[in-house]
Formats: sequence, structure tokens, C-alpha cells
Amino acid sequence: MRAWILAIGLDETTATKFKENEIDGSMLAGLQKEELESLGVVKLGHHKVFKRELGKLCSEASHLKDSNC
Repeated sequence: MRAWILAIGLDETTATKFKENEIDGSMLAGLQKEELESLGVVKLGHHKVFKRELGKLCSEASHLKDSNC
């Protein structure tokens, strides 16, 4: 999770908050705006990047049986 968060341009503090809150990849698609904000994804640009990159991740994982996207 940390590597993906950093790879999409979010910061270490955000990555740490995801870890502290035990957020894993299976939970990403279900995160609401308020939840993202509490995890450090506050700026509008960061929300847009997060959603765009999540879309790419879901597209790549769409063939997997356990995909939550």
C-alpha cells in the first residue's frame, strides 16, 4: 500500500495514515471522500489523482476473481 501511495504522488504522512488505519488494497474502492480526507487525501487535486490511479488499478485487476473494483 505504501509503495502505491507514494508512486501516485501522495506523501509519506498519507502512507503512514493508511498503514495506521489498516487500509489495504481491497478497501480502496470503497473509501468515501470523508474517509480519504481523514487519511490525509485532502486537496482536490489529490482526490482526483487518487481516483484516477485507482481506476487504472481497477482496470488492471478487472480480470482477477477477487477484485473489489
